[in-house]
Amino acid sequence: LYSWHIRVHQHVELVQLLYLHKGQAEIDIEGKRRVVNEASIQIVPSLCVHGFRFLPGTQGYVLSLALPLLGQLEAQFGRQLDVLNLPHCLAVKRSSRHIHTLFSALLDEYTEENDAREMMLYSLLSALLVWLNRQGTKKPAAVEDKSERKRGVLRQFARLIESHYREHLSLAEYAQKLGISTTYLNCLCREFHGTSALGV
Repeated sequence: LYSWHIRVHQHVELVQLLYLHKGQAEIDIEGKRRVVNEASIQIVPSLCVHGFRFLPGTQGYVLSLALPLLGQLEAQFGRQLDVLNLPHCLAVKRSSRHIHTLFSALLDEYTEENDAREMMLYSLLSALLVWLNRQGTKKPAAVEDKSERKRGVLRQFARLIESHYREHLSLAEYAQKLGISTTYLNCLCREFHGTSALGV
């Protein structure tokens, strides 16, 4: 569709998972470039600047997950899925058949209108996220840079808006829940969104 090249861009309300099944991808994440030529899942957190260039014939999937859905899944986990907050590239290795089956089943279920479709999609996605979370816990904790901490605050802000939108909380109440000042929250929103926190 895009001549094997997806230009550098970012998503505010989405986390994406790029599953490279066969072929080769040049992945640009936050200005760092790497070439991947083994079965892998690249995690692209929200607000993360990214782009892809694929060798013709490369096969794989891109799964886009809205933050409200991830909030529901995290509630099921009982905690935040930290593995989705940093741009890891996880080699699939021995789990290749399992992961390929999950992505293939997700696509099949998404494109069909079968009975209990939503329940099946939720179950498949839960299985995938459990696998990702287990891989993430095996890795040493990454050193967060200042920019990533800022993105983390904005991701939390987006999730709070989604979970409290009916309550019409004030900006001060959101800032208090985040443990920051309203001034700093406005600064972050202007830096990453080009608008104040009220405009997000």
